[in-house]
Amino acid sequence: MTPPATASIIIAMSEFTVVERAALRQAQSDGWLTLTAEMRDVLVTHWQRQCASAGRPFTVLRLDRRRASLWLIPSADTVWTERELRFFRNVLANESGVVLTPFGIRAFVTSGHESTVMNRLLGATSGTIHRANNPRVVSLVGRIGKPTRACG
Repeated sequence: MTPPATASIIIAMSEFTVVERAALRQAQSDGWLTLTAEMRDVLVTHWQRQCASAGRPFTVLRLDRRRASLWLIPSADTVWTERELRFFRNVLANESGVVLTPFGIRAFVTSGHESTVMNRLLGATSGTIHRANNPRVVSLVGRIGKPTRACG
């Protein structure tokens, strides 16, 4: 028996809860998906696919009582430049748990500052992301490009 191909399952909008549909509408307006405890993983997968098909960064903010977790991942086969990383580091200077790499950003943002931080971060990403030279870049929908073989 073959296991189901979960990566290829596409969920219809009617199958999302009212809260999830509202979150997706807001995400399309804001540029990032804001997650709360009542939202399911399938919502994140759907948003990830929307970002990938639009060629835009995958951006998620997960709210908690004291802080929010922020993820900002460049679109498939792209990386953040050194200039962008310096800008992101400055924007996130007062936040905790900051991890900056050319392949993604994660941080904990103080509650109440989420929208300001996300707007500043996303303002820096419009049109400035550069293509990655590394064929092993992970795409937003979970596929990994075939690695190149070493000569010799």
